Amino acid sequence: MHEPDEQDDLDRLFLQLPATTPPPDVGVRARTRLRAIRAARTLTLVALIDLVALTALAILAFQLGATVASSELPVLLRLVVEDRTVALEARREIAIALVQATPWLNVVGLTVDLLLLIAVTRYLLRKTEAVAMPGVA
Repeated sequence: MHEPDEQDDLDRLFLQLPATTPPPDVGVRARTRLRAIRAARTLTLVALIDLVALTALAILAFQLGATVASSELPVLLRLVVEDRTVALEARREIAIALVQATPWLNVVGLTVDLLLLIAVTRYLLRKTEAVAMPGVA
């Protein structure tokens, strides 16, 4: 290459430039930019969690529908709707049958996922709004 004492054109050009000082608020601007990057990463992660929860909700809803369709629940509900006198006379037995035929595990899973989706989406919307309008937390 070249010796450390030699100066090339670029070195001479830098020697001709006037000395500059960094702006006084360079630290504040750097911290602000770092906060914005961290907020964007957090929002991206939350958006991915929201997407996973929404996909899980669709899958759980499909499974609930398939489980209900393959059970005796539609037949029981049709009986209640078509023959009200039977439904009124045997309301205790029909209520017990409805409770027993309901796929509670699917219902609870769907409910938990829905509550998670609501919470994550609210958080995401609130934080996105705060990023869009600085100064609002």
